[in-house]
Amino acid sequence: MKQKRPAPYNRCPEFDSANFHLRLVTTGDAKDLLRVYSNPEAIRYFNEDAFTYAMGREDLTLAEMRKTIRRWRHEYKHCAFVRFALLNKKSGHAVGTVEIFGGDYGCLRIDLLPDYEREAYLAELLTVADEFFACFDCSRIVSKAIPAAAQRIAALKACGYTVFPRQKGFQRDDYYMKQKGWK
Repeated sequence: MKQKRPAPYNRCPEFDSANFHLRLVTTGDAKDLLRVYSNPEAIRYFNEDAFTYAMGREDLTLAEMRKTIRRWRHEYKHCAFVRFALLNKKSGHAVGTVEIFGGDYGCLRIDLLPDYEREAYLAELLTVADEFFACFDCSRIVSKAIPAAAQRIAALKACGYTVFPRQKGFQRDDYYMKQKGWK
């Protein structure tokens, strides 16, 4: 019997906020995203736990960026995760990505150009991410913020995330968690 694909993998949802539009990443986003993933200021905030792609390097090439996007789309096709391009509504350019994968603990990654690593923008994205609870059937969402990421930590706390301590089955540092239903 063929296993039913979860809804967001049948047709990728799109999300909007005041400043951003989130949609499935495409290779057409590569040039914009190369600015993100080769930016040394942006790189320091990336969550690269268990991340196997050649990302977050100042010498990253456009060809490598396209290859990574093709891998992200392959993972999407196989229901592993969704990597959304984060488009600035005014310019239409990708200014980062948002990734989510589901399960009891949905893991949220937000990679942004430094100009967007601001509490207000991050809180806006975290508010959009509240829709992921239902869409990806998560009871909790976790997201990483290193101690130096003061703007990100402030946004996480303002949006109802609390420090998620190391525990059996989760041996990683600098994570924050929000439970479904918290406003």
